[in-house]
Amino acid sequence: FAQEVRRFYPFFPVIGGRATREAMWQGERVRRDDWVLLDLYATTHHPAIWDQPDRFLPQRFEGLVVEPNTLIPQGGGRYHEDHRCPGEPVTVDLIEVGTRLLSR
Repeated sequence: FAQEVRRFYPFFPVIGGRATREAMWQGERVRRDDWVLLDLYATTHHPAIWDQPDRFLPQRFEGLVVEPNTLIPQGGGRYHEDHRCPGEPVTVDLIEVGTRLLSR
């Protein structure tokens, strides 16, 4: 349930950062130090990634191991190496505890 809340309602709609190296993305050149934005809302609702992305389906996470770049509502990658929010585990715990309290 907590993971679907995070997927459906990402913590930030977009995140920004500077490119650490030059790259090409879909025909667009990104230079080192250019600002780029990652649309977290669109990514967590993309139909090529998520089945029925506009439906709230907590069961989609049953038995699913969430890889570092599968679900990115608080940034992608790993906490210690990339741009991922170090508060993410606490956020998941708060959603779980809050949901239990409210449902009793």
